[in-house]
Amino acid sequence: MHYYAYRSIVRNENSYSLLPLSNDAVFVDGIFSPSEVVLALITRASKERFQITPKLNAFGEAEKSQGKEKVERVRIETNYEYYLHNPKDLEWFATNYIVNSGEFLPFMEECFQKKAEAQKKPELHQEQETI
Repeated sequence: MHYYAYRSIVRNENSYSLLPLSNDAVFVDGIFSPSEVVLALITRASKERFQITPKLNAFGEAEKSQGKEKVERVRIETNYEYYLHNPKDLEWFATNYIVNSGEFLPFMEECFQKKAEAQKKPELHQEQETI
């Protein structure tokens, strides 16, 4: 067991995040999104990539030219991310790697049920009368 699931808030919803219990854990963070029913796992390994960002002046404000923001291409270092969204994969991961999976699994199953119920509800359409 490598992680402890603790209560957190993700996008203004009650959720769980993961805390590594040892320095040799592969993932440094885990965030469960209840609305999307996905567990995002962030690794220790990092990579460099380029990203377009607003060009900032000495005061940290975006520079503008002819009403448009100036942009620049910068090299940033980011960590690899993996996403688990399959219920069986999430259950396997929780059972094998989360110390307190007994707390996390019922919450996860409740989120899957809410998502399934939301997908089953038909959209209400009003029929228009034809004259």
